[in-house]
Amino acid sequence: MALPAEAVHMNGMTGRLGLIAEWIRSETERPEARSREIVQKLRELAKLYEGRAATREPADSRVRRALAALDRAIAERWTVERLATVSGMSRAQFARRFKAAFGVSPVDYLIRRRMERARELLERTDDSLHEIAVAVGYESEFAFNRAFRRHHGTPPGVFRRLQRTPIATSAVSLRLAA
Repeated sequence: MALPAEAVHMNGMTGRLGLIAEWIRSETERPEARSREIVQKLRELAKLYEGRAATREPADSRVRRALAALDRAIAERWTVERLATVSGMSRAQFARRFKAAFGVSPVDYLIRRRMERARELLERTDDSLHEIAVAVGYESEFAFNRAFRRHHGTPPGVFRRLQRTPIATSAVSLRLAA
């Protein structure tokens, strides 16, 4: 299946996950005989890429210390200053080393981790949107809804419904993890 080059860049998605997302979207918009099977395989591939990006271990033990604290308490109010304190570095030094290790700022990484966790909770639980919002660090369902939509391209309630359909349009859940 060939996709136009501009399809890879839709909604800010680039790279392998973006391409996989567009393939899934293409298969679900024009289903053919083996579309369900193809979408399932593409989903599995996407999860492998997402997992690889999410579990990337930085070489710097102090950055790892801050990440461990963040992952243990994702819902807490994290700031770059607080993460730097946990790591035992200055704010500027921590931000510089973090960006070198992950290619994104600590704040962007935190948002991505929260959105990944929210996606998992939407897929695997029947928790209310408010409960999920609080579990991933948002004080209001409205703020969570806005952030989730910005990150995944669809509101969390719609995302959940799509995940529970036979051929879910999971392309909305795939954003470039790196």
